[in-house]
Amino acid sequence: MKKGNAKYEMPKWLKIVFVVCILIIVAELGYMGISMIQRARNTVYYDTTMMGDVDGDSFITVGSSDFKHSKYVDYMDGLVKGKLAKYTSDGKLIWEKTYQDGVSDFVHYDTKSQELICDEDVESKSFNSTFYAVKTLSDGYLVAGSAEFSEYQQQNQIREAILVKYDFDGNVVWSRRFKALSNTKFTNILVENDGYVVVGQSIYENLELGNHTIGGGIIVKYDLDGNVVWNSNFGGNKSGIFNDIAKVSDGYIVVGKDSKDTGLVVKYNFAGERQWIRNYSYTDTEGFQGVVSNKDEYYVVGSKKIWEDTGDPEKDNARAATNTEALIVKYNSDGTQAWEKTFGGSSYERFYDVLLDGESLYLVGHFTSSDIDVPLKTKNSEMMTGLLVKMDLDGNIIAKNSFGGSNNDNLLNIVKNKDQYLVLGVSNSKDKDLKSYSFNGKDYHGILFAIDSSLNVIS
Repeated sequence: MKKGNAKYEMPKWLKIVFVVCILIIVAELGYMGISMIQRARNTVYYDTTMMGDVDGDSFITVGSSDFKHSKYVDYMDGLVKGKLAKYTSDGKLIWEKTYQDGVSDFVHYDTKSQELICDEDVESKSFNSTFYAVKTLSDGYLVAGSAEFSEYQQQNQIREAILVKYDFDGNVVWSRRFKALSNTKFTNILVENDGYVVVGQSIYENLELGNHTIGGGIIVKYDLDGNVVWNSNFGGNKSGIFNDIAKVSDGYIVVGKDSKDTGLVVKYNFAGERQWIRNYSYTDTEGFQGVVSNKDEYYVVGSKKIWEDTGDPEKDNARAATNTEALIVKYNSDGTQAWEKTFGGSSYERFYDVLLDGESLYLVGHFTSSDIDVPLKTKNSEMMTGLLVKMDLDGNIIAKNSFGGSNNDNLLNIVKNKDQYLVLGVSNSKDKDLKSYSFNGKDYHGILFAIDSSLNVIS
């Protein structure tokens, strides 16, 4: 018998084990595939467009994104990054950039010296980040926002403010980090001939105690090279914030809220010295959002809580109200209130931004009430429809319109572009006014569209 010619026959029990193992592997792979599909279906992906600015025949926008649906930037599982995007005049995307690691100067508060110090050329490894504001410069773009630079910050959702200058191709020219207290962000920018004035927030992280006087709403002046010239603050180290800034003849008007959720209007001179403060008691947790100046008068927008008469004296107050209306307030040059106007119904409305163009004010935001003379397009009153309102300088409504679909649409910013107006925001509506967008009705996407002076969407 020649053993070399013997044909090996696998035992029956081993065949069974082999088949069972194959079935287990196939089942595991199938389970993993199904789990990944279910996870993708259940996970909401985010892309936001917070603010934009015109650059000749193109325009630039900022926000944040996980880039799940991007054709230009790779998806980063678990991270949301600041986004800079450039568009043609007819709304076609030219390029988009994400906030990356790099080298920056880091200005922060030193507890020993009780002053701000600057560490130059600090390596920056960023995690989550957001861009809130952008301005077009003569040689590029200036972007403001916030970012996490350590695993501890990521785990505890603590951020440092960032100010980044880009060239016209989206390359970083210089980058600056700023932190007074633990959690800091820059929310808006005013461009001056000799530099930039930036506003935002610096507050304690949760459960942190202390009585430092450097937190709350912050205002920082930078020179053209990104060096801090002066800084100031007001509003409480737990929740105070400055959301917007406007220039007047003798200084700056800054709006936001204090630590008690009271609306704030603060006047600073050109040296960063606080001149006066005006409080508005009936706004909500977001405070005043936008301000625009008309000579030395100015208009402030946000939301007003409406007094509720419950029949119980202990509950009858505006602070506990759930009904809020979109609000615009006109102030005189000395900070006295000239008038206020509200717009809304029985639910929730808010103005996020205001644009002055000639003798007209253009306001954008959102609403959820079905009992106002603007069509609510959502499935129910718990979702937001975009709100567009045009007023004269006395607060009288000239035109009004709604924008959106059956889910959430929130309008955050409006800028003029020649004879049109560009509106920016965020949406997760599938059946919406803009046919050029193709959304899945789940994920949130940044939106950008043009309207005419009558608030009609230009297709």
